[in-house]
Amino acid sequence: MVLGAWSVHKYFMEVVLGKREASTLSSIISPRFEYLIMRPKEHGLFVQLMDRSKSIITEHFLEKSLFKSYTATGEYAFFAIPNTKLEIRGMSALRLTTRGAVMRMVWTSEEFSFERSIYLLDQDYVSIPFTPRRTLALPIALFSRILRLAERTLEVDVEESGATISSVPEKNRITVTSTVGVAPGDPCTFNLLKYHLDRLPRIQAYSTLALDLDANGVVRMTLEGLGVLTSISMSSEVVFFNEH
Repeated sequence: MVLGAWSVHKYFMEVVLGKREASTLSSIISPRFEYLIMRPKEHGLFVQLMDRSKSIITEHFLEKSLFKSYTATGEYAFFAIPNTKLEIRGMSALRLTTRGAVMRMVWTSEEFSFERSIYLLDQDYVSIPFTPRRTLALPIALFSRILRLAERTLEVDVEESGATISSVPEKNRITVTSTVGVAPGDPCTFNLLKYHLDRLPRIQAYSTLALDLDANGVVRMTLEGLGVLTSISMSSEVVFFNEH
């Protein structure tokens, strides 16, 4: 069930982030997205970000234990706001409260209290149909190193015995071969576009990384850290060999 933002103003959300939690959330939310959608659930908060073309959609799930306090009503309620900075220098806590069509943000510390009110946007919470066909797990340290060295589109070839990741184009090409975390399945190839890679969260904040491949052309990256689960769906040309 998906509701427009205009229809959920009767619902209520109030969450309080400490300095550490606000810093963690700020570090994983890419500033390259135009707006974010918060969807409170019983066990935690979903935060969804997407670009205009919806070619990349990022969803973070933050466990309730990460918040100093957490109150929300409305199982299907969601609140869309422009992408905004959550952490400011010297803060000790951030309180997010929805009232009608407005989200109120209040930063506090021993020295100051700073308030900002933002009108909610009329943006839908998006769900993408996804049927994984092949899974590839990579060590965080290895993938982070590849991103630093390549700084461009990556071509990934998955075989039975391992995966080869190469930078595109051919000039100054970097190639890394890994046999770690390749689940059984049909050989395939796909690209991770630089446009999408530039919008990834800071992956060093996570402990595990997995790529699930859909035959319909979607690559889903799943990152897991302490109290945080992130899912990134990216459009791509996924080509499976051994088609039946």
